Amino acid sequence: MNKLGLSGRKWEIFTSAVSLYSKNGYSNVSMRDIANVNKIKAPSIYKHFQSKEEILTTIYVFYDVNSCENFPILEKILEATDKEPTELLFMTISYYDNALQLLMDQMHVILITQAVNDPAAYELIKKVLFGYGERLIGALLERLIKEERISPVDKDAFLSLYLNYTFSAAFRNGTDAPVPPDLWTRSLNLLFSLIK
Repeated sequence: MNKLGLSGRKWEIFTSAVSLYSKNGYSNVSMRDIANVNKIKAPSIYKHFQSKEEILTTIYVFYDVNSCENFPILEKILEATDKEPTELLFMTISYYDNALQLLMDQMHVILITQAVNDPAAYELIKKVLFGYGERLIGALLERLIKEERISPVDKDAFLSLYLNYTFSAAFRNGTDAPVPPDLWTRSLNLLFSLIK
């Protein structure tokens, strides 16, 4: 996990801010709230972060860096010629280790709620959640169709279904109503069964 050099007390402050922002909304959380969760006096928090805006910017950078580092590589997927199309589609999904997964899901909630008024959050969502997915799955579908391993499919409609499902599931996973792992897998299996 890339912590961007965050460690010790700064890491604790950062992760508690992520949790608070995702549960209560960024605008409803003060530096004092973050300090209280960390059982430190409010002025002490400024040794680590100058403002809650700096914490938010750090969240964006953290999300972007960890998403990029964890994103599946198209060439490796395309090299797996012995796998069935459904297996290849499952290879396009990013999974994080347990320590990082909840944090990334909470950041996903923050990004979605901030995207309405914050162009930086909106652009990051477009890049990570839609841009990477469209390029990866779009290229995979095109290759599978070209090689006649699957029947022609409405790529845009499939991408819309896939991205909307993964987008909403990631949002739910950052809340108190996560998608159970077995439902996640069953839902993707149902979606991927459209590819034949």
